[in-house]
Amino acid sequence: MRHVAGRFSEGRRPGILWSRTYRLAVPAVFLATCLGAAHAAHALSGEAPLSECVADPAAERIGPLSPAKDMPAEFIAENGQRYHMTDIAFRPHNADNLPGMADQDVQLHAIAAGPEDRWGRIPAWIVATPTHHDAALLQAVLVRQGAAMFAPLNANSACASALLGAEIEARLARRGLWDATPRYATWQPQALSAVAGTYAVAAGRVISLGKTTRTRYLNFGRYWKTDVTATVPAGQDDAFTAALAGRGVEWPDLIGQAVEIRGFVTIHDGPHIELRHPAQLRVLKPEAARP
Repeated sequence: MRHVAGRFSEGRRPGILWSRTYRLAVPAVFLATCLGAAHAAHALSGEAPLSECVADPAAERIGPLSPAKDMPAEFIAENGQRYHMTDIAFRPHNADNLPGMADQDVQLHAIAAGPEDRWGRIPAWIVATPTHHDAALLQAVLVRQGAAMFAPLNANSACASALLGAEIEARLARRGLWDATPRYATWQPQALSAVAGTYAVAAGRVISLGKTTRTRYLNFGRYWKTDVTATVPAGQDDAFTAALAGRGVEWPDLIGQAVEIRGFVTIHDGPHIELRHPAQLRVLKPEAARP
């Protein structure tokens, strides 16, 4: 790849790489345990997370929902329509080791966040209302408790900030999955390669940038056969450019900058993460680059 500081060169890898959608399960019996703990925290009480994530306060709440027995991360309405929690991801080992409880005291409703997917599911914000408590956004509860990580997909900027803040709190406290799951380092591509096929968070410095007609590249090393790369499809380029501009940053400013990226890890001449939502890319302070 050729690179000139302050300008964009030809990307080192042609085309747009494939991505996968994972349907990882989280036991339904875990929900009320998380909700009970979360309501002790002021940030998760009341409607604040909902108002940040739901653009229309009058949006229809569909329910009550029942957890799907074959896929507990999904929920089924009385008419048979399936809903799945949008904007969060689970680590497989964590989904297998969650505490249990009785979930019959929690009322669940869905607020659609996007169109039906190929499996007939509707991505949704899940509203959880424990008995004698105010409603809470289930995604925020799970992320703050360290049961899941923030996986931007449908969140607006305010919602993304709220969910990211919940994740950072869990990370600093080493709650749940963060007790064993690190934030990976982009200068250690072998570690990211080892978790290919899962959702991961990584941090490091952007070494160079590239751009083709279809893809923008963020290169985290000089050896394209083995180093970490993040890509932005052309269709999302304007959204990322606007998000960076809102922080006073232009694409060339990222060269040498410490950033955090998140997404599903694939292998294509080294570990690769495709960025489709601006919240998958976060500019860090230099000292925050190391996990």
